[in-house]
Amino acid sequence: MSKKLTLMAIFLLIPLMLSCAQTVQVKEHKAQWVPLKDFVAKNQDEEAIAGVLQSLSEGWANKDKKPVLSSCHVDARFMDKAGEYVSKDKMMVQQVSDWGPPSKAWYGYYDLKIEINGNMADVVCTEMRSYGPYKANFIMIKNRNEWQVFKYDWQP
Repeated sequence: MSKKLTLMAIFLLIPLMLSCAQTVQVKEHKAQWVPLKDFVAKNQDEEAIAGVLQSLSEGWANKDKKPVLSSCHVDARFMDKAGEYVSKDKMMVQQVSDWGPPSKAWYGYYDLKIEINGNMADVVCTEMRSYGPYKANFIMIKNRNEWQVFKYDWQP
């Protein structure tokens, strides 16, 4: 009888311990993420790029396409939920929720990394949505002294 109780206790404790370990790992990882609002720009261009991403973030959060589209170059391409690129013209007739990875809620950008090369910038960050974190990639163009999103894609 005591062997059965011991085995039963072990089988019940193992999943519980594994579940707790995964929760601790997720909390530790979240603690390492730096939100966009805490990003420290090295120069005016990085500050301007972070501002564009802030505008995008507000648009995603409020499901308002105006701040998103106003941050985009005329030839911008965004990856949609199906992994296909959508032009700015097509984005104008779609809902914000049709762009980017699937999600119900938006939580923002984290761990921003910017590499500027002349009038082009590669931006990589973590995008947090209700279905989890995604790696977001942006190619940005400086057009008439204003940074604009030229291409956006994401990866799970």
